[in-house]
Amino acid sequence: MPDIPRETLATVALVVTDVDGVLTDGRLYIGQDNLVLKSFTVRDGQACALLHRYAITTAAITGRSDAGVTQRLEALGMSSVLQGITDKAHALRQLAATQALPLQHVLYVGDDLPDVPAMRLCGLAAAPADAHPSARHAAQWITKACGGHGVLREIADALLDARGIDPHDPRP
Repeated sequence: MPDIPRETLATVALVVTDVDGVLTDGRLYIGQDNLVLKSFTVRDGQACALLHRYAITTAAITGRSDAGVTQRLEALGMSSVLQGITDKAHALRQLAATQALPLQHVLYVGDDLPDVPAMRLCGLAAAPADAHPSARHAAQWITKACGGHGVLREIADALLDARGIDPHDPRP
């Protein structure tokens, strides 16, 4: 568990994440014809399923645009996948308003300077262990996991635990 009050974790209704450096390790594999490949861990996919099962919505805001990212995140059931975003704080405000959620019930996960304004807006900000110092400084929660290695699963486990739900129980 992070060093954050359970009451704070239990109020999170929306988890918004950056993609590169959070859901991936931030590396881009560029192939022939500019094909870009990224690697996602299935643990974060399971995190989305668990969060959705317990009525916690997920979304992504990322600066890059990639059809593969859209495909993966929509398959995970994310409510919104916003790509090519330069002003993540503005996008976060709009996303929260669309879902009729006050920003204090939003957890934003970011790993670098473009995420910092959004991290400062929300009720709770998290950063992967290997995030840039600017993001770690803006975060109240630094995960033990590095980007691309289960950051969202670590967050999901803590949010569910704060609600008295055992995230390790395989029963539906």
